[in-house]
Amino acid sequence: MAWGLMSGLLAGCAGILPPAAEPNQAIVDAVARVLPAVVDVEVTAAGPAARILGKERRGTGVVVTPDGHILTASHVILGAESLKVTFSSGQQFPAEITATDSESGLALLHIPLLVRGGDRQAFSASPLQAPEGTQ
Repeated sequence: MAWGLMSGLLAGCAGILPPAAEPNQAIVDAVARVLPAVVDVEVTAAGPAARILGKERRGTGVVVTPDGHILTASHVILGAESLKVTFSSGQQFPAEITATDSESGLALLHIPLLVRGGDRQAFSASPLQAPEGTQ
């Protein structure tokens, strides 16, 4: 399932860069389009993974669903005791590991909705999406 999602997203990357665009502007436009979906993943880890990869480490991830699922590399979250994601806006949220797949090297994280004073506080980011017609 993760591979189908990734292949759809990668196939859609061709649609990000218009063919007649000036190359530098096309890159700027592509970055502006995907940046809101990119997060920094901060990990505090324990156990053997912490000794090998470090107790505190960072990686990146991509928001892939509107309800806060994030795709990242599985080695980033190996042995994680706590996870925090930071959006380009500066918003930070704790995250949970939903699934890992050692064959593909991918992991799926989730940002649960935060409840403060009876109000739900959600993150404000759009998921990275493949153009219509790609699967």
